[in-house]
Amino acid sequence: MIQEKITLKSLAKILNVSVSTVSKSLANDNEISEKTKHKVRALANHFNYVPNRFAINLRKGTTKTIGVIIPNILNPFFARVLIGLEKSLSAKGYHIITSISHESLEKEIKCVKMMSNGSIDGLIMCLTKETYIKAEYNHINSIINKSLPIVLFDRVNNDFKCDKVAIDDFQASYRATKHLINKGCKKIALVSTINDIKLGQLRFEGYKLALRENGITYNEKYVISNSNIKQFRALVLNLLKAKQIDGVFGVNESAILNTINTATLMNYDICNSLPVISFCNQWQKNNHPSLIIIDQHAINIGEKTAQILLNRLSVNNEQNYTTTIIKASFNQETTLSNEIIFNENDTLNV
Repeated sequence: MIQEKITLKSLAKILNVSVSTVSKSLANDNEISEKTKHKVRALANHFNYVPNRFAINLRKGTTKTIGVIIPNILNPFFARVLIGLEKSLSAKGYHIITSISHESLEKEIKCVKMMSNGSIDGLIMCLTKETYIKAEYNHINSIINKSLPIVLFDRVNNDFKCDKVAIDDFQASYRATKHLINKGCKKIALVSTINDIKLGQLRFEGYKLALRENGITYNEKYVISNSNIKQFRALVLNLLKAKQIDGVFGVNESAILNTINTATLMNYDICNSLPVISFCNQWQKNNHPSLIIIDQHAINIGEKTAQILLNRLSVNNEQNYTTTIIKASFNQETTLSNEIIFNENDTLNV
């Protein structure tokens, strides 16, 4: 038999007092005598009554809840961003509701609609690949038009009138490619499964600029770019069989891990045979010690994104939106503390 849920009203009925008296007693209000407060607490403990914090905060004009929408919880980058978000938000008394969009525009729209019904104080999200490719932003603009504070991270669009946090995709890729060139590489392969979205394109442009500035002719035969993993692996297989490249730059984690796995099936230890650098999480360093990791400082991104949203909630100012750029680092660099902040009217040159 399911036990009836204990509420403030039912506690008040048992004690023959008002709901307000019960509520104030549990809140330790000075208006209520210690004797009454003791009776109320004792009865509440007897029934294991837990106050509805959401309802309490709502009466105060806030939910103390932040919505978070990420494309993929299995991706270590997003998981670590979530760690940073939760750490910073919980420290300020906020809870988070997390939804996974699974890289689907339709799912993202449903998540946004569900969260914009008054149940959250602000929204933090990373756009799906499909949203980017189709350039369908009506659901995002509807949130902005409702004046619900929103911060976009990682995959950002400068057209949105909201705060954004990203890394220096172009510069990090430029420096990574130059690092390989300084090691004597001239036939550098680029592997990517995200060149169909802006940050993938920025990383691709950084790679090409580094080649051009160092007098190396760009060769499209060394570029493997395909979001279909089966097709991507087939292309990588052909590239490795040709044995022409002398270095590898991984635009994203999925691309480099699939490249390494494909090489392993060929009994080819790519990381120890070629200099390899990639956007990847530090955990992969344990499996591939020679792999040079481009660290995006995901936890730092989460903490910074949370800080920006909390500031926006406290100031409630719809002006001076910023784009904060977190500098990636690799090869034991110490650039974590470096961040660049652009106002919405500034030109972001990368």
